Amino acid sequence: MSRALLLMTFLALIVGCGSTSTVTVGGRAVNLPSDAADEHQKLIENVGIYDDPELAAYVDEIAERLVANSSMRNAEFTFTLLDSPDINAFALPGGMIYINRGLLAYLESEAELAGVIAHEIGHITEHHHRRRKTQSITTQAAAVSAYILTGSGDLYDATSMYGAEVISGFGREMELEADRAGAEFMHKSGYDVDSMLSVIGVLKDQERYRRAVAK
Repeated sequence: MSRALLLMTFLALIVGCGSTSTVTVGGRAVNLPSDAADEHQKLIENVGIYDDPELAAYVDEIAERLVANSSMRNAEFTFTLLDSPDINAFALPGGMIYINRGLLAYLESEAELAGVIAHEIGHITEHHHRRRKTQSITTQAAAVSAYILTGSGDLYDATSMYGAEVISGFGREMELEADRAGAEFMHKSGYDVDSMLSVIGVLKDQERYRRAVAK
């Protein structure tokens, strides 16, 4: 009985958490989930914003065009250029999308840049952060349940490791969903959808390179 009560208390705690924080982005206040706000501050402090107002305005112009033709045209998105040489772009909860300056040097057209941005918008419109968090909570609850109800530390470790493997990154299914959504937004915005394939090729080449370096 005591183990069951402990499990119920734990589940109530992990499901109930979800505070928000306000950060300043581009001179305006943005309300974000606390974890995204913390991550944004770390990015600004450790990486920094790429200081090129003209380029930032160009990215915003493309992004606003894509958002206007997305499935969340009335949602608030924020696009930030990071001063990083890494070839990467990513999204955080709350509509925060980041593009590294290093990626821009590898793109050959506005349509390819639109492909990158559209893909990241797709992660937001498909609610991938929320779905991944739900998977994480479910896995964590299963691991703690296994430990509380059986007293087996080995089972807890195995369950946790399995969950970490499943939710690392967005996963193939979510990446394909972001591609499909992004392609739709590009088409509605008048961009050549095939340009997204070129961008995926660039990013996949870099992924293989990073893996080779890691080995």
